[in-house]
Amino acid sequence: MVAETAAAATGLRERKKLETRTALRRAAVRLYLERGPSAVTVHDICEAVGISPRTFFNYFDTKDDAVFDWDHRLVGHLLELLAARPAEEAPLEALHRALRASIPPMVDDPGWRERRRLLAAHPELVPKLLHSNSHLADALAEGIAARTGLSPDSLYPRLVAGAGMTTVRTAIWSWDPDSPTEELLAMLDSCCEAFAAGLPEPADARGPGRIAAPGHKPTAARGPAPPGAPDGTTGAAADEQPDEPDEADERADRRTDEQTGGESGGRAGQRPSSASPRS
Repeated sequence: MVAETAAAATGLRERKKLETRTALRRAAVRLYLERGPSAVTVHDICEAVGISPRTFFNYFDTKDDAVFDWDHRLVGHLLELLAARPAEEAPLEALHRALRASIPPMVDDPGWRERRRLLAAHPELVPKLLHSNSHLADALAEGIAARTGLSPDSLYPRLVAGAGMTTVRTAIWSWDPDSPTEELLAMLDSCCEAFAAGLPEPADARGPGRIAAPGHKPTAARGPAPPGAPDGTTGAAADEQPDEPDEADERADRRTDEQTGGESGGRAGQRPSSASPRS
């Protein structure tokens, strides 16, 4: 009975902490949107929630930390989804499926949409978001490490986690928040499929510098024909043609012929001069 009472009290305290943390995050985002980041103080956020600054600093070190705090319930849900994927599934595919399942509840959260609007209005805050995302990437790397038996600090788990974060970020920033969530999921699928295939070039890619898909020879760029290459070649063929002797060469050959009795036949590697040797 005592143990059950203690457990209930602990559960109540944790629930109250989570509620306070969520209230601080939402108030910070709302005030940033209304006033602009530089016009908001920690005191403003505390006043909106009805707590003291001392209590605020039990949760966050700065006001930006409150704005970019992750909902721990969503993170925990994502890690549970990843752990539940079939063991034989490739790590990147397992992460893709877990991310896909976690997105609808995330984007349906009004606080998440407010934060996205905030980032659109104040892009200078994006680096702070990326920094906060590093904690999620670390958690995902631990999940991939558990599936593969590798250390979370080794290259592969961190690479897969980074790839997963990149696909989500790319899909989210390419998606119109006023569009159905299904469109976001389709974008995520496309990003993950491209990663799994090695990021092959799209069939409709255009322009110089494009890289041909494996098994296909790239088309050489053709520019204007340089002098000596009227057929549009790069000029190498023109360079291979023998040089015509110029007037100075012919005069030098004539002097040599005068000295040798006309037996030199011209310079080595050049055609003999057309001038007749003197008798």
